Amino acid sequence: AGAINEQRRLAERVGVSVETLSSLAAVARDLKVDVDDVQDVLGELQQRAVNNTKDFERFGIAVKDTSGQFLDAESLLHNLAEAVQNAATETEKMAIADDLLSEAGRRLLPILRQGGDGIQRLTQEARESGRTIDDTQARIAGEYSSAWREVSEITAALARDFGSVFLPVLRDLGH
Repeated sequence: AGAINEQRRLAERVGVSVETLSSLAAVARDLKVDVDDVQDVLGELQQRAVNNTKDFERFGIAVKDTSGQFLDAESLLHNLAEAVQNAATETEKMAIADDLLSEAGRRLLPILRQGGDGIQRLTQEARESGRTIDDTQARIAGEYSSAWREVSEITAALARDFGSVFLPVLRDLGH
């Protein structure tokens, strides 16, 4: 439950669902990419798109939807991966990743080269193979952790109460 709760907290921090984050983590592991790099990029992607819209647009990467709202991190990653996959040369692929995401982007190139549709296919395969955590599992793990914490607190309180009541009796027995 602890690892699942940590994944839930990370997903909330980077603005994606637990299932999306765990699916991308499975893809990262398959492609020998550090999962921390995926989390870092997802955490920064929206902010970078807001602050550097023109840089994204220079590479043909849409950062807003049809109503003018900025896209979520998952959609931005899809669009970024499509641009990397469609770049004509490896140098152009590296330039896109480096210009938009710095060193973390270069480290994500094995994932980005798959393209947005390729990432979707790989994350779906990870889900189907049972290598991901879905939002229901994360919610249940959170409830389990809360219940266990409550039981632990009650047990500790009972031990204190038991000790304060019976310690004098036990001392008298020992004398």
